[in-house]
Amino acid sequence: MGGLLIGFACWLPFYALGWLGAGDVKLFAAAGSWLGPLRTIEGALVAAIAGAVLALVWMGWTYGARKGATDLAIALTLPSTLARGPAAQATRKTLPYGVALALGALTAAWAPGLLLR
Repeated sequence: MGGLLIGFACWLPFYALGWLGAGDVKLFAAAGSWLGPLRTIEGALVAAIAGAVLALVWMGWTYGARKGATDLAIALTLPSTLARGPAAQATRKTLPYGVALALGALTAAWAPGLLLR
């Protein structure tokens, strides 16, 4: 039960900001119920690292290196630009973050103690 709550709590703020879908949060909460509390935290850390790499690759692939770097610089200096209204979200290309979450959960399950001992 602790892993489920931790898995839910780790990613719920990102859903509230509109950066993740509800399915992504539920996926990691369900994985946390099997992993347990410590492995869920470890999986969330691995997922965050994998998600950062995935996001950089996705931005470069989708928008090109120059626009991707420009958008990243703007987002780092003005994070409020990441929270857009529904009209902007309809035209925005979405990042499949569930891949990073699944990778984090699988890494914590198959290689326990990789980050946290």
